[in-house]
Amino acid sequence: MSALSDSADNPATSFPCEAAPERAAHGSRFRLLAGAFSQSIAHGLSDIDARGLRRSTRATDSRSENDSKNAPLVNLIGNDALGIGADLESARAFLETVPDTLFRFSASASRVLSGSSAAHDALEAELARRYGRPDGVLLFQSGWHANSGLLAALTRAAPHKTAILLDREIHASFIDGMTLARAQGATVQRFAHNDVKHLEHFVEKFSETHDAVVIVTESLFSMGGDTAPLRELAQLRERHPKTILVLDEAHAFAAYGPTGLGLAEAEGVLDAIDVVIGTFGKATGTAGAFVATTAELRAWLASTHRPSVYSTALPPLLVARTLDVIRNLEAYAPKRERLHALSAHIREVLGLTGPVTHIIPVPLGTVERATAAARALRDAGFEAGLVRPPTVRIPGLRVSLNASLTDEEAKRLIDALSEVLGTLGEKDAREADRAH
Repeated sequence: MSALSDSADNPATSFPCEAAPERAAHGSRFRLLAGAFSQSIAHGLSDIDARGLRRSTRATDSRSENDSKNAPLVNLIGNDALGIGADLESARAFLETVPDTLFRFSASASRVLSGSSAAHDALEAELARRYGRPDGVLLFQSGWHANSGLLAALTRAAPHKTAILLDREIHASFIDGMTLARAQGATVQRFAHNDVKHLEHFVEKFSETHDAVVIVTESLFSMGGDTAPLRELAQLRERHPKTILVLDEAHAFAAYGPTGLGLAEAEGVLDAIDVVIGTFGKATGTAGAFVATTAELRAWLASTHRPSVYSTALPPLLVARTLDVIRNLEAYAPKRERLHALSAHIREVLGLTGPVTHIIPVPLGTVERATAAARALRDAGFEAGLVRPPTVRIPGLRVSLNASLTDEEAKRLIDALSEVLGTLGEKDAREADRAH
């Protein structure tokens, strides 16, 4: 029997997910929160509920018992863009090759202590080779982990002489990161989304008074599905020698580019990016992240990036699996082609404009409309992302395509989205008629 089998003989692995609410109903071993604070939490939750903004952490890989159809849902929420994370055959084949020295589920220490393994060093070397950055790659536990500490670490090199300019639609991890950097003495400024002219205004302004002007953007924006003007940014960097261009390729790494290195590779500007950030928890199908930069800056981050210095390193077994995937990035070219073809086809049939990427935003205006649309798609067999403030300004759906989607599923998705949008459009028309 598998070690993960649900068995009465093995209660530790039977995953009693429903036990927690029952225990809560019959009391807790923990004392209650202080009265006034507990009331503040209760009022805050009531406000979240009233605005339809409460988040759920339930599993999304199958329908619940209360749903009308007991069939697996097609997952269009997750970021497993190439289907590698769900490829059990590949994972099993990998496990057959793992030496005992790497078959460890925890590194048990930070990289600066005893947390490094041969797999960590090999993965960094493989990425450094691919990016042409000798000794310039450092691993992190997650994209958030990398981003939240990066800007503060850069600022420590030149406190009060570092300016940081961030795209208005930058990921929340950098918002927290810029707060830490500001506390270190950095000057922080946001620029209009993908507006190079607006950005250059601030670059010129701060270049007069600062030693470094750090520009931070994403190659593929996680909510909007649009892309940064990378060639224009590369040209701006050439015009202004004090700039440091930081590019988060979280949603593009492995999914775009001739060899899977992201949109900077696809656009031919990889050498113009001073700091590339990639994550493994999306198209690579594992977990963790990396920074690819100069050897000097890599050494600086290894000593000054506080979230990394004070966190347990990635598990060796996970790192070994990631290395296995990265060594085969070229072999995943057909999956990238499939993903791009699906994205283009679905967007064209639905009449959607904008860059052809696998992230399709469907803004719907209100939380109520977005919730109704998500419920309708679920009834049709699809689990799409319900996105609401503060994640986005306009509530709606986020459809994240993946290369595993079959032609039949793609057709059903198009039909379901068309019906949902058509129904909501008819409802708007009826309400407009009544208003007149």
